[in-house]
Amino acid sequence: MDTIKVIISDKEYNLLYAKTEEEKENGLKDVEEMVDDEGMFFDYRDDPQEEISFWMQDTTIPLDIIFVGKDDTVLSVQKGIPLTEDYLTEHDVYYL
Repeated sequence: MDTIKVIISDKEYNLLYAKTEEEKENGLKDVEEMVDDEGMFFDYRDDPQEEISFWMQDTTIPLDIIFVGKDDTVLSVQKGIPLTEDYLTEHDVYYL
């Protein structure tokens, strides 16, 4: 899988770049540990979503999910709790 560097404020993040439906579907479910500057970028620029949801059913590490809108503003930051089936949902998502 490709990687992408993203800068938020003054901090640089190294993110796996989920482009395909399979990569988006699998997400980080098989990852057992990550450092603070790592994560995953889900690209919906070519397919903006009216509503998108994530769940943590098969994910064993806690995750912050940052939903971003079309104008690159943060819509919300939600805490993903490992191994839960609760949905984390946001509207008008461009990428995250």
